Amino acid sequence: MKQSSLDEDEEDFPGLLLHQAALWENAELLEDLLEGDQISHINSQDSWGRTPLHTAAMRDSGCLRVLLQAGADPNIQAGPRCENRTALHLSAENGFKDNILLLLAHKADITIRDCLNQTALDIAIKSDHQECVDILTKAQDARELSRHTAHQALREAVLSGDVNLVKVVLHELQPETELIVNLAPNGASTLL
Repeated sequence: MKQSSLDEDEEDFPGLLLHQAALWENAELLEDLLEGDQISHINSQDSWGRTPLHTAAMRDSGCLRVLLQAGADPNIQAGPRCENRTALHLSAENGFKDNILLLLAHKADITIRDCLNQTALDIAIKSDHQECVDILTKAQDARELSRHTAHQALREAVLSGDVNLVKVVLHELQPETELIVNLAPNGASTLL
């Protein structure tokens, strides 16, 4: 990301105070703001498309935890001027392994690609942050294992002929239903 701070001449926008608290790494102020009416602006985007979480992810600060615990969405992509990156991309680029662990614990999507078609793992590799690479690789492997386990459960439900069980399993697969239904592990046929 080319610009790491808010523009001084940027217009006022809803959530500006949250962005500024994250920028100045003021977790106490951030908590106070989020306990008030600013909570409705937790995912507000500046003119570059950055949320307060993007700002916090560019630092090794307690603001990231405050925002995530208050419900900030870790999967919002910044605008094109920030290469459509998520907070996970930014933490990977800067080598903040603790931020990565925290974002993953709050369901950050490791498959999101920026405008250069890079995942956070790609960026960690490119930036030579080996600890971040290890964490993201482990998360990617765990996700694939989970998908294959879900696919196997669905396959067994289909083979049993129990339509109600199939419906239950399909409902539990949200939001990855389409991907899991169309998996073809080890060259096997899809379930359709």
